[in-house]
Amino acid sequence: MRRLAFILNPRSGKQHLRRSKAEILADLLAEYPERHDVFETHYAGHAAKLSAEAAAGGYDVVVAYGGDGTINEVARGLVGSACALGIIPAGSGNGMAHGLGIPSRPRRALEVITSAPIRKIDVGRVNGDCFFNVFGLGFDAALAERFHREAGGVRGALPYFTLGIKTFLRYQPPPISYEIDGERIEVEPLTLAVANGPEYGTGARIAPEADFSDGWLDIVLLPRMPALRAALALPRLFNGTVARVREREHRRAKRLSIHVPPDTPVHFDGEARTCSGTLDIWVEPGALAVVAPTPG
Repeated sequence: MRRLAFILNPRSGKQHLRRSKAEILADLLAEYPERHDVFETHYAGHAAKLSAEAAAGGYDVVVAYGGDGTINEVARGLVGSACALGIIPAGSGNGMAHGLGIPSRPRRALEVITSAPIRKIDVGRVNGDCFFNVFGLGFDAALAERFHREAGGVRGALPYFTLGIKTFLRYQPPPISYEIDGERIEVEPLTLAVANGPEYGTGARIAPEADFSDGWLDIVLLPRMPALRAALALPRLFNGTVARVREREHRRAKRLSIHVPPDTPVHFDGEARTCSGTLDIWVEPGALAVVAPTPG
C-alpha cells in the first residue's frame, strides 16, 4: 500500500467547475484505503517546496492535482529522489499527462496512481532549471505569455485559439542561433521546441517521435512561414502527421546551446518566462520517478 501526498493548486485549470478540487478529491479518496494527506499551494513555487518536504518525509508518491505548471513545480521537488510523481490532470492542456498515458478523468487517474508501476523518465535542464515535457521559444512561448497576461483566469480551447490568431498576426520571430553536434544554425523560428515528451497539450503533438525515457531530447524547428502556409500546416499538429510538414526540421541531442536576445519569451512546460543570452540545455536520463502506465 502506497503512502500518498496530494498537492493541489485550487486556482489552476478549469475555473468553471461547480465543485472545488478539494471537494472532488475528498470524494475520490473516500473509496481508497491508501494512507494519504492533502496539501494546497498558496504561492508560486510552493508546490516544489511541499513536494520536496513530502519526499523527505517518507511518502512513496506525491500527486500533482492541477495543470502543467503545478505538475512542473511538484516534479521539481522530486528530481533525484526515490519518491515518485503521480498526476491527476486538471489543467487546460495536460500535455505531460497525455504523453504519459494518464487518463483525464480524476477517478481513472487515481486508479493509475494506486496500481500502475513506478518507472523512471528523463528530465530536461535549461541553465540548470528543469522541464519535464517541452521547453520552447517562438510563437508558442509568445502565446503562453499573452494567455497568462490577458486571459484573466478564463481557460479552455476557444479563448486560447482566439488569442492564438491575434498573437500570430502580430508575431515577429526573434533572431536566434543554436549549436548542436558542433554545428551552429541561425534562424528566425516560428517555433523551436526542445521536447522530452511528444505533446504541448490539448492534443497538439509537436514531437511525436519523443520518448520520455530514451535519454534524448527531440529538437523541432518550424521556421518562419507565410500565414496561409502555417494555417495549412496547423491541423497536422493535431492529427499526428506534423512530421510531414516539409519545413519542419527534427533532430535529437543530449545537449545543445541556444543564443537568444534579451528578454526573449520562452516557456517551461507551458509556463511563460523570459530568458536572455546563452541557454545551455541538456538531458538527465532517468532522473524522475513517475507512476504511469507502461508504454506500449
